[in-house]
Amino acid sequence: MATIPIYIPTYISDQNYNPSRVLPRLLFYNGMLDCEPYYIESGSTGFGGISFEQTAFPYFDNYNVVSGSFPTTDSKSLLFLNEQAVYGESPTETLYSEYWEKYIELLYNPRTRLLNASTIIPLADYFEMELNDIVELRGNYYHLRAINDYNLKNGECNIQLLGPILDDVINTILNRTSTTTTSTSTSTSTSTSTSTSTSTSTSTSTSTSTSTSTSTSTSTSTSSTTTTTASPTLYTHGAVRGTCSDYCTTNYLIETLTSADGDYFSLTIGDTIYGQGGYAGWVAYSNVVTNTNTGPFRIAQIDSYGVVLSIEVCNGSICVPL
Repeated sequence: MATIPIYIPTYISDQNYNPSRVLPRLLFYNGMLDCEPYYIESGSTGFGGISFEQTAFPYFDNYNVVSGSFPTTDSKSLLFLNEQAVYGESPTETLYSEYWEKYIELLYNPRTRLLNASTIIPLADYFEMELNDIVELRGNYYHLRAINDYNLKNGECNIQLLGPILDDVINTILNRTSTTTTSTSTSTSTSTSTSTSTSTSTSTSTSTSTSTSTSTSTSTSTSSTTTTTASPTLYTHGAVRGTCSDYCTTNYLIETLTSADGDYFSLTIGDTIYGQGGYAGWVAYSNVVTNTNTGPFRIAQIDSYGVVLSIEVCNGSICVPL
């Protein structure tokens, strides 16, 4: 390998490359790397000191080495914004893009809502919960952001939920495979009894009796197969309007993935559309992401519990029953 100059990460304070004092930093150690010769002096050479020639140096960098001797595009990075690599290539991913980008985008998405709720969490569940868990509330899924003021006696606490959930996570949940459970038990019992009696008298009479009984019972029970599937889902406007005709005269997006008792075609009066914030009124829904200008969509009248009271469609600027 050709010799290369020594690289030591440095931190500057201005455009004139003046050094900057920084707190201790974490860097990747990538082993020893051959370099141009340099010297380490032991004592002063003018007073009998010795100079040692070195041809390798400990290579540490903001990027790690996955293969070979230098960083590549699939290396890990410790920077939020990658800089030009001194050796090799700059990684494609940064510390920000790999661990923070999705979360930051969720925080500043106009559709994101931060919900504060009071709940009761059993102590055993509380010990198992982590801040990357997914919480289902009234048919919708949220990221668990915080658990505050937990009462060890009764499990009461305040929680913060962040939603809507990230797309890649909700796809995993909604596309989960069916679960099948089957149990079989078999029992066998066998009993055998034998008795023999012999009596002899002077008249030389002999009687012998033998009884043998054998019973065998075998029972086999197989439980029924239970299949668990995801609840039907549809897309809603994400807010409840006060009048039905609002959806006929104004263009609204229909893009919030929502759980319901039925899908777009099967939803009927008496079913529930979940996650509508406890408001009564009108909510537009569809089977695809769309808007009220292009459709298709229907409009459900719901009570404060999300129960469907009627279903209507637009006829010009007014609503008519479906």
